[in-house]
Amino acid sequence: MTSSSKYKQALKHSISEGKWWSVMWGFGDSFLPAFAVLLKATTTQLGLLVSIPQLFGAIIQLGAIRFESNQVSRKTMLIWTTLLQGIAWFTFFLLPWSTGSVPVLIALATLYAGLGAMAVPFWVSWMGDLVPEETRGTYFGRRNRIIGVVTFLALAAAGLILNLTSKWNAMLGFALLFFIAGAARLYSARYFKLQYEPELQLKPTDSYGIKDFIRGMGKSSFGMFTIFVSLMNVAVFISGPLMVAYWLQILNFSYLQMTMLMGAISVSSFLMISHWGKHVDEYGNRNILEVTSIIITLFPLLWYLIHFLDGSLLFLAALAIQILGGLAWSGYNLTLGNYIYDAIDPGNRLRMTSYHNLFKGFGVVIGGLLAGFLSSTPVGNVWISNHLLPSGIMISLLVSSVARMLVIKVFMPRIKEIRLTGKARPPLYYFVAVMPFRGLKADLVVGINRTIQKSRRS
Repeated sequence: MTSSSKYKQALKHSISEGKWWSVMWGFGDSFLPAFAVLLKATTTQLGLLVSIPQLFGAIIQLGAIRFESNQVSRKTMLIWTTLLQGIAWFTFFLLPWSTGSVPVLIALATLYAGLGAMAVPFWVSWMGDLVPEETRGTYFGRRNRIIGVVTFLALAAAGLILNLTSKWNAMLGFALLFFIAGAARLYSARYFKLQYEPELQLKPTDSYGIKDFIRGMGKSSFGMFTIFVSLMNVAVFISGPLMVAYWLQILNFSYLQMTMLMGAISVSSFLMISHWGKHVDEYGNRNILEVTSIIITLFPLLWYLIHFLDGSLLFLAALAIQILGGLAWSGYNLTLGNYIYDAIDPGNRLRMTSYHNLFKGFGVVIGGLLAGFLSSTPVGNVWISNHLLPSGIMISLLVSSVARMLVIKVFMPRIKEIRLTGKARPPLYYFVAVMPFRGLKADLVVGINRTIQKSRRS
């Protein structure tokens, strides 16, 4: 097999691995907060369920540098961490069910997150060597879109299982979900084993430690990018860990409605991700990052406002927010990954990614702790408590929205575009009101053409 064929085959295997990862995510990760709510977790514990695993994962990524220095294979690391993650899912249900303990669930989630975080720098380094720079936006857009489709199907199946079993025993439903998640993750390791691994070209950077990275953060575009993403994580996770509790306890949605909301953001994401990839390649990562960040600031405020609605309008409004969320978050997450590939020298990618993710993790931790603190804040005035702020979660939503706006205002102008395309970015309304409909129209035309071609061949 030629070198070119090995690379193409490796990229196909990466998509296959992503499909099985998304099955795990759809059946497992997506339902951990709901499982915690079933175990009667407080809002503070919900914040800790997100923040403590992220902190552990952020710190443990620094261990990737030690493995890098010892020339440990990226393939070997990913296979082992994937297998151990799969095994972890089989314990997720057994111990919390037997003890009824939310802290035990948090401890297991911490171990699981650490395994996943340990693999991230190796995966980023590996994929950075496999995907050509000029097609990164397109390839990762396509890969993320396929993953989004499978995630949606997994979410739909998991939601139906949970909705049916909750009529008799909700615990049994979660047991089935977590078993499927573990089996899917174990199977995904097969594709890491099949995937071609180019020889890793390391640069002699042992002297460049975390202190050097911190001192240089304010002087480089990648450093400012790291600060921006980390502070955005703080702002986002002030409300993020509380959304499932908000849906189930404040808006009184059922498990089925909760699953439909998660499915809506998944569908919106995979419909738009490939179109974001094309726009990233056309206008650059920084431009798309700014647009999607601005849209993301609106969501906590929208979630706050819809609690004033009643009846069917409430759920329809929630679906609309999730659809818009899928549009924005798919583009935002795509640009985060692509900017790292563009801004870091391949020989330093593993080390710099570890440092970057460490600060991102601390952002999640701070945001999660603030979520627990703000959501448990008592509201004294009776009228305010009953109407404007019926729950401490509402305070977290408002603070999260304001914090996101401030981070964008202060730090976005300091991030430079690495991939200069020479094309001016369209105005904001284009990405909200024009691009989604053009993308949907294009998808429908392509889908119809493919169906016609298949029917003619049959």
